[in-house]
Amino acid sequence: MVQDVISCFGRSSFLWILLHMFELCIELQQDEWTH
Repeated sequence: MVQDVISCFGRSSFLWILLHMFELCIELQQDEWTH
């Protein structure tokens, strides 16, 4: 039961987290480049 919730909810949230981490990395890179 728990794994069903994780697999169903985890897929979308995992992609969501990846997307935000990617955005953060880009912002950090841009900050380094501008300095």
